[in-house]
Amino acid sequence: VEHLFYNTPARLKFLKADSTERRHIDTILARYAMAYPNVRFTLSQDGRVSFTTSGNGDLADVLVEALGLEIMRDMVAVSPLPPPRPDLPEIAVYGYTSLPHLNRNTRGHITLFVNGRSIQDSSLTYATAQAYHTLMPADRYPISVLLITLDPSEVDVNVHPTKAEVRFRSPDAVFGAVQRAVRRV
Repeated sequence: VEHLFYNTPARLKFLKADSTERRHIDTILARYAMAYPNVRFTLSQDGRVSFTTSGNGDLADVLVEALGLEIMRDMVAVSPLPPPRPDLPEIAVYGYTSLPHLNRNTRGHITLFVNGRSIQDSSLTYATAQAYHTLMPADRYPISVLLITLDPSEVDVNVHPTKAEVRFRSPDAVFGAVQRAVRRV
């Protein structure tokens, strides 16, 4: 996509500073790359490549590009666990989360995806932070990129205009799956 808003002056007055708009674009593209590591992404700004992924399907490679090698050195892989009870839905939680000594002062570095969709969910962010209970100070939070997959019938994506928030049929099961998977590593 090139020059998306070149001929739309009505939108021009709502744009922020170039650096702010570039940061928003960087964030969105990095999230798509994380959700779809098997797709190759390249971002060029002002004739210079600022972000690129290989598309080889390895989430770790994408995270090295998005977060940097120094941060990835202190990240550990999160693997799916079987449900604790047979009556709970199958929920796979995988991705990467930081070791306890690598932390931040806000929850903003916890990135969540459900079935390939970037979401904002305070409950799941809390589940991720709670997995570190006693491992890091209460006012510190991990850096995490967690991909959650479950049957689409278990998720309602039509609860927010931008589809950034979702509702789960079994929210406690999803909360528990995220917390257990992160705590395990």
